[in-house]
Amino acid sequence: MSDSPNHRFYALHTSLLLVLLLQFCACGKTNLTVRDRERDGFKGPVQVVKWERQWKNFKDEHPSEWDNRQLWKTVTYDKIGNLVIEEYDTNYQAHIHDRYGRCIQTIFFNWNHCCEKKFYKTYDRAGNCMEERYVNADGQLIQKWTYQRIQEKNMDTVAVFDADGVMTGQSEWYYDDRGLVIRKTTLNPSDLECLFSYDESGRLVRKEQLSRDPQSDEEEETHVVILYEDGRETRWESQRKDGKLIHYRTYDYQFDEHGNWIVQTTVTHTAGDEPLEMERMDRTILYHY
Repeated sequence: MSDSPNHRFYALHTSLLLVLLLQFCACGKTNLTVRDRERDGFKGPVQVVKWERQWKNFKDEHPSEWDNRQLWKTVTYDKIGNLVIEEYDTNYQAHIHDRYGRCIQTIFFNWNHCCEKKFYKTYDRAGNCMEERYVNADGQLIQKWTYQRIQEKNMDTVAVFDADGVMTGQSEWYYDDRGLVIRKTTLNPSDLECLFSYDESGRLVRKEQLSRDPQSDEEEETHVVILYEDGRETRWESQRKDGKLIHYRTYDYQFDEHGNWIVQTTVTHTAGDEPLEMERMDRTILYHY
């Protein structure tokens, strides 16, 4: 077999994946149709995705030169689309799912393969998260959150409590008749409101976010408007409360034969259309065959 970088890359992730699959297979079959891979916007039997990024600052002494390419992260999916491994510069995470495809445990490792902490999630019968908790390598509790949910027609209210039973946050979710989120408000410690718009097929086309720190002046309120096409960001704008543009970003993509983007180029501009910086993200994608 060839010892090309792609083959070595594939072999490394296959060996890591086998350990997690042994745990997953014991969970039995699943009836969940939407998996992590699909929620992450991938098409086809994606197995491994390696993300690399580089920047170009137009204010630098040599604005036409790219910085060195840096590995950002690598993710691995099993055959049915569960996210099982996330790798970063100095650590990696292993995710374990139940039979319905819900992540119930995340194990955090350093690059010496030593467990540093674990994260657990529990769900109710409807699939809503009811509790999250962190424990250290010895199993001692680090932090815990519990969720209380009140469901009404086209609206959910979710309150978050810490390990001492103190409410630390609350959010409200509003839905249209298709069950799509059209508005979300979050309280504590800062106020945040998000508005969502969709096309006739239920695909997100616009997200508007208003944030305000209660300790700041109204002038500090900002709007963020994000436009989407086929699940991808195409334009990002930061605006003041009065709608005045602060700066914006544009996105350009290149795709592979499966329709997944493999190059994303992002350019940040001033309100006067002056380019400030450019980021290029490359994705190397391997598929299950």
